[in-house]
Amino acid sequence: MKKLLHIFYICLLSFKADAEVFVIADELNFGKFVQVNGDTSTIIIDANGLRTMFGAVNASNIPPKEGRLTFVSDNTTYTSKENKFVLNPKNQESLPHCMASIKNLTFSNQENVIGQETTSSVSTGVGATLELGGYCKEGLYTGSLMLDYEHIISLNNTEETSSNNVVMLKFAFEVEEPLSANVKQDMFFGTYILPSTDATIVLTPNGANIQNISVVGTKQPHGAIVEIEGVSNRSVSISFSADEVYLTHSKDEDVTPLKADNFTLYPAGTIRLPDLGETVSAKKDVFVGATLHVPQSTAPGEYKGNVTLTFLYNYE
Repeated sequence: MKKLLHIFYICLLSFKADAEVFVIADELNFGKFVQVNGDTSTIIIDANGLRTMFGAVNASNIPPKEGRLTFVSDNTTYTSKENKFVLNPKNQESLPHCMASIKNLTFSNQENVIGQETTSSVSTGVGATLELGGYCKEGLYTGSLMLDYEHIISLNNTEETSSNNVVMLKFAFEVEEPLSANVKQDMFFGTYILPSTDATIVLTPNGANIQNISVVGTKQPHGAIVEIEGVSNRSVSISFSADEVYLTHSKDEDVTPLKADNFTLYPAGTIRLPDLGETVSAKKDVFVGATLHVPQSTAPGEYKGNVTLTFLYNYE
């Protein structure tokens, strides 16, 4: 599978509110993980950056990061005693191309106070719950949450003025889909006496079907065995790079190559990895067969070739 390296970074956005107040928003990052439950995967980041996952497992040594909103005041432009910010989170934000939602936002400080008599800036951590329905394709996902906040200016002990403002908080998460293949046994068509007529060797899960040619030696012909390893209970499709390939003579490139075609799989086409619970180490063997055509005019010698198999997760 093609793997992409993603580098996480923090994006700072500045918003200017009434009374010369700026909000700096640091990205909320859910981190990198593997979904191990096709129904629902839930990733929770609290306002202090602690992550809890259900139906997903960690896939990186880079820790997740809570979002952060920092409110900065310029005290030279107003004479209010204090500024108070009450956060009113939006309920949900949906992502395109994936059944995902962000909800249940939490804050380390729901109410923040800044002013001439206290400090010029305050910040609050932002946590949230990411819910994924079904398997998302591997990759980096990003988006933004629109947060409302209320800016309250206290002019004296009893009088207040307020304004409603909006800040955009970016978020990100990365999905990894580990899938690997290991050739446990190469395909071997056997060793033969040159035929007196055109011959074929068909490799099947039950052995070789040999026509018009005689096997010699103790090593019997056999198909290939490939071990697939990936996420438990995931469906995987398998395809060949070509309908036919040619085996070339190992010592003389001018010799006419031999054609192999009719590639077969057992199980055929699509497999399902064993259901072993929430793990990324489920394994299954796949048999690979083919038909080799050996013309009467074939030159003696050893012939070699290869065929490429592609393995991809299905999205159900």
